[in-house]
Amino acid sequence: MSPLHEILSSRLAAHLDPAYRKTLLALVPTGWIVRGVRVPHLRAIAREVHRAHRNVPVADVVALVDDAFATHVREDVCVGLFWLAHRKRSFPPELWQSVDRWLDEVADWEICDQLATGIATEVVARDLGKMEALMACTASANPWRRRFPMAVAAALNQKGRAHVDEALQLCLPLLDDPAPIVRKAVGWALREASKHDPEAIFTFLMHHRAATHRSILREGAKKLPAEMQRLIREEG
Repeated sequence: MSPLHEILSSRLAAHLDPAYRKTLLALVPTGWIVRGVRVPHLRAIAREVHRAHRNVPVADVVALVDDAFATHVREDVCVGLFWLAHRKRSFPPELWQSVDRWLDEVADWEICDQLATGIATEVVARDLGKMEALMACTASANPWRRRFPMAVAAALNQKGRAHVDEALQLCLPLLDDPAPIVRKAVGWALREASKHDPEAIFTFLMHHRAATHRSILREGAKKLPAEMQRLIREEG
């Protein structure tokens, strides 16, 4: 075990919750190890180690996340990603290769969305050339790879960012996706984009309504003005 891993393990040990672990075991995919630490504690631990170890190279934190994914320990992956997100100003150009590798191991929405919103979105917002890789994900047979660009699309329209056109480009291939976990994320991405340009989202949904799953029409329109929602429901 690396020194960084030992630091995290000692902090995680103080927050083990056997009852919560039992609940998680029914939700976390087979093959993953669950310690039983709640997300607020994971975020707090990540903040603590970030403040206490600011001089740790980003490459070492990336290696820590690599190890966590290799061992399939839920809490280690989550706290590692939360810690890495605190180092966003120092993300190296090659981080995208690690993101793509980690994505192969994702098997639940919590880790998928944190990898997308906390890590990948920061990379994409600085380099929209990564849109090509995100578009490739929309054609994947793996539903988690298809959900991933939708979570990025949602985050691209949060925290002062506004990338409505990019969000619509990513959503278009998945408007009638067979997987509920993907459709739910498409609706999320459209809702976030609608906060910046409701007319664009209304026009998009109306134009593609025949090819759009009804759940996406409903969820994607939730933040639109009432009259726009009514028209989408009537036509959809």
